Amino acid sequence: MNYYPVIIPTLCRFEHFRKCIESLKKCTFADKTEVVIGLDYPKKESHYEGYIKIKEYLNDIDGFAKITIFYTDINLGQGANTRRLLNYVKNKYDAYILTEDDNVFSPCFLEFLNYGLNKFKDNKKIFAITGYSPIEYENMTSNPIILSKYVFMWGFGCWVGKNAPISISYLAKNCRTFKNGIKIFMNIPAVLGMFVVMIREKTKYGDICRSVEIILDDRYILMPNVSMVRNIGQDGSGLHSGINEDILNQNITSEYHFSYTQNDLDKAFLEIKRFKHRIRSFSLMLSKNKIKAVLQLFRIITRWLCYKFSKK
Repeated sequence: MNYYPVIIPTLCRFEHFRKCIESLKKCTFADKTEVVIGLDYPKKESHYEGYIKIKEYLNDIDGFAKITIFYTDINLGQGANTRRLLNYVKNKYDAYILTEDDNVFSPCFLEFLNYGLNKFKDNKKIFAITGYSPIEYENMTSNPIILSKYVFMWGFGCWVGKNAPISISYLAKNCRTFKNGIKIFMNIPAVLGMFVVMIREKTKYGDICRSVEIILDDRYILMPNVSMVRNIGQDGSGLHSGINEDILNQNITSEYHFSYTQNDLDKAFLEIKRFKHRIRSFSLMLSKNKIKAVLQLFRIITRWLCYKFSKK
């Protein structure tokens, strides 16, 4: 079996980064894994203290097959910092695992990701593997794996050949049609709403773009039925996230091993047609309050119609 590298861009959140590394070090196959870290340079004064602590801590990291560290003397920003790490691993491996520095992992995380990346490389329906499973999917099935059309990038593994650069203009053009707008809405309406906001604000969210892409292409993300990743950046310290106590305190498995087979994948494909699964996918990221959820859906539809009929 091939063992794929873990990419971690970081800057100044020392405690988050330390917890990320320490949890990863406890994973099965950690001793067979190359960890590729990109330490960005501080952009403002408040970054320096955490930056210096991380820089010193990097010298003490052990427990992995190899540690590769990229430094810089200018601030690159999250995107460029990540891209330089991707360029490095894409020249050495045919797949990789990407995580932010605020994720902590179950001991079976690396085993789960590596097995999936080896086993399902040639399956055209599987876009990527993730170790994260949302709270909304808990207890949804007894099957060890679930398929989703939302790209959770908290501990995300994918193949180099299946992760070509995304053309925002291509996605934007395709989302204007009634057919594709309805297709996205009927899968995960919140994705349609966030994509329109993203286009309007002229920014880019990788998880939203990828989700739109795989919905339109009818592909899936493979994830465990119980999360192997907890995002501790939901404490308000993240670049784009606020405070979410539910995610911050989400339970994750403590198992060291997690096995699944082709038969489990076949069953997962059958289960995506079940009514219960479709409802949970549809309601992902919507309010649990029915009235608020209806209002959210109304806003999403209105927002998309304004986008569709606006000047291109």
